[in-house]
Parts: sequence; C-alpha cells; structure tokens
Amino acid sequence: MSAAFTPGPWKIDGRSLIVAPDERSGEYRSIALVRHNAATNAPLIQQAPELYRYLELALGILDRANVAWGGEPGARAILAKARGEAA
Repeated sequence: MSAAFTPGPWKIDGRSLIVAPDERSGEYRSIALVRHNAATNAPLIQQAPELYRYLELALGILDRANVAWGGEPGARAILAKARGEAA
C-alpha cells in the first residue's frame, strides 16, 4: 500500500467512529466519522485497507500468470482512485 494511506487494521469504535493505530505510539486515533447509515457503511469503510490490499494482490497474481480478466480495467481504476491518481 502507498505510504499515503493510514495502515490497517482499522476498527469501529462505537457505532460510527473508524479508528486506526498510530504508527509510533500504537494508540488508536480517529480517522473517520461515519454520519450516514453508520451501521452498514462503517464496516465497509473499516475494511478499506484490506479490500485495497487484496485487490492489489489479485491483480498482481493475474499479471504474473498473464491472465486476462474483464474486470481488470475497472479494478485498476479503483486502485488508482484510492491512491488519488487520475483514473
């Protein structure tokens, strides 16, 4: 993952606060407050680092195996957007 991301694991503190461990102290710090549909959106946001990591791994496996997949352009665009790059 890019150094720009807050590394996981992210956790849900309460119902709507997403927290992640500080790299230096290890203490959990808030990184997001989910204000809309927290019960369903917070778990999805919490899993963002893992979703990114596994999508990146899957694309790497496809690249090494030289396998084409119809969803690949979309998957690569999603990763680029997550890195803040123009897709």
